[in-house]
Amino acid sequence: MKSHTFEFKRQSLHVLLGIIILSILLNPFLSPQDSLVYAQAFVSAFLLYLLVLIDRREKNLPSPLADYLLYSFERMGAPPAHGAMWYAIGSLIALTFVSDIATAASIIFLVGIADGLSTIVGVRGRHPLPHNKKKTLEGTLAFFSVGLGAYAFIGPIALFLSALGAFTESMDLQFDDNLTVPLVCVVFFKLIGL
Repeated sequence: MKSHTFEFKRQSLHVLLGIIILSILLNPFLSPQDSLVYAQAFVSAFLLYLLVLIDRREKNLPSPLADYLLYSFERMGAPPAHGAMWYAIGSLIALTFVSDIATAASIIFLVGIADGLSTIVGVRGRHPLPHNKKKTLEGTLAFFSVGLGAYAFIGPIALFLSALGAFTESMDLQFDDNLTVPLVCVVFFKLIGL
């Protein structure tokens, strides 16, 4: 049960970060260009903070707030801020290489909301995937179902985007899904001309 509670706490932070990026992107008081620039600036500042944190950890320098966050949210044995770093890089890729706010918002929605909620559901799942025993059918279905919420940004194409994101997240790749999901989504949008 402790691991379920821990993952819930971790993924709640994951979802919150996605909501913050989406709220910047979809701010009605900003122009689309300004929204994108502010979202990029926020994610870049977050990434820079993570890099400083990682550097301080390697040098065994204290960082009280960072140490608390790492102790509270990092998985045992994982490199410090590893998942958060890939989340920031993946989000920055989405915010840099897509053509409009709706497209960027749909990718951030998948990475921030669908991925976070799929882990919360998936850790309680009882049906491992045949191609990746570390993931569950329940988690993959949760990703796909929640990912359909991207319909609000891009319409019916959200069905394909959500399926692609869920499939990518379910794979046992050598890269963090916080990077692979947005990267695959960006390639998808480029291939269909968006």
